[in-house]
Amino acid sequence: VYDGFRPEDLTEACVELTVWDHYKLTNQFLGGLRIGFGTGKSYGTEVDWMDSTSEEVALWEKMVNSPNTWIEATLPLRMLLIAKIS
Repeated sequence: VYDGFRPEDLTEACVELTVWDHYKLTNQFLGGLRIGFGTGKSYGTEVDWMDSTSEEVALWEKMVNSPNTWIEATLPLRMLLIAKIS
């Protein structure tokens, strides 16, 4: 899907998933996840979006350490930075 994305890039990235309730005229943000290592940095630069919780980090570590393996988990949704949902 992402041309040039290498396995070592997984330490510098995160997956952001958001859940919305879509109405005809408005949309309501219900919560989201940021699954990654939660280091606060990406490629040496401080970033506010690398803020995974300990549960999200544990899932990311399990996925990174288990290539080509189905990993199933249940995580609680949380409020993400307002700047990311505006």
